[in-house]
Amino acid sequence: TLNRNLPLILVVGALALLIYRILGTLIEPIVWSIILSFGTWPIYRKIHRLCQERPNLSAGIMVFLVGCVVILPLIGVSSVIRREGSELLRLIPGLIEHPPSLARALPHIPFIGKELTGLFDHMDSSDELLKNHLAPQVKELLNSLMNMLGGIGLVLGQVGFILFLMFFQYRDGVEMLEEVKRGLHKTIGPLATNYFAIAERTARAVLYGIVLTAMVQGSVAG
Repeated sequence: TLNRNLPLILVVGALALLIYRILGTLIEPIVWSIILSFGTWPIYRKIHRLCQERPNLSAGIMVFLVGCVVILPLIGVSSVIRREGSELLRLIPGLIEHPPSLARALPHIPFIGKELTGLFDHMDSSDELLKNHLAPQVKELLNSLMNMLGGIGLVLGQVGFILFLMFFQYRDGVEMLEEVKRGLHKTIGPLATNYFAIAERTARAVLYGIVLTAMVQGSVAG
């Protein structure tokens, strides 16, 4: 069986390598579009039934909903960073020259109040420490934030490409999946069913794991 399928495997491997070399940076958005479409497929099926099984309308609604969930937070974060960053830049000189006195408030912070009080007393008694260490750290932070803002345009472009792909994956996903299954059955036989089951569990675990991790990180940061 291996000898019979070896030429086909070599051809498919060569085609996969050429596709990777040609597409390059588009591979990651394509994979993400597949994972997101697959993970949100149950929601799409419900919308598809509500839309009386009109594929274009249901796919468009689903892409719009996913876009709102992804794009609106990016726009909100970028506006907040711009506003707060400019305000911080305005306040830095005054904070360095006249650092605030937090001696009364710090001891009331649970668990770490004493440690913060000792650290702030040391900093409050040394203006040079603030000027030499606080200012460079703040500038580095602001530079990182500005670099992140500069990359938001690229991220939005990738998100737009992902949503574009997801529209067709929602609309024609069943037919695409059947074609892939038929191709795999012809290549590797009945094992294709097991591979699809493993791929389904893995994709859902990756998607739900990332979402849950992001929720925990956002809650802790908030």
